[in-house]
Amino acid sequence: MDVAIISVGTELLLGHTRDTNFPYLAARLSDLGARVVWHATVPDFLPTMVAALRDATARADLVIIDLFMPEKEGIETIRELRRLDPHAKIFAVSGGGSRARTDLLPIAKTLGAMRTFRKPVDAEELLTAVKTAIGA
Repeated sequence: MDVAIISVGTELLLGHTRDTNFPYLAARLSDLGARVVWHATVPDFLPTMVAALRDATARADLVIIDLFMPEKEGIETIRELRRLDPHAKIFAVSGGGSRARTDLLPIAKTLGAMRTFRKPVDAEELLTAVKTAIGA
């Protein structure tokens, strides 16, 4: 299975925060036999996220994206992805309350996320879900 990972955060793009999740996930996914074929770091800006999703869905079978962004843009992103590809496999990840008191994971699931994960993500749980999704 080909996997795309989208790291979302203006703080990541500007170098204010180091993205430690992507290298870890990429290595573990590779260990399971998945191919990480694409990665992007994008700002907290919906049009840029949508463009990244178009690229990701064109290249991968599974998209992993962070859900908790300003103004619920992660939810809008899932809606847009569903419009682009109703059969896309989406894993949604959220800190669920670090910036607001709203738990977006149930909404993400309702909108079609295949699986949802709360931060900090349990690596074994995520890797088991990917393994199931790729049929390994």
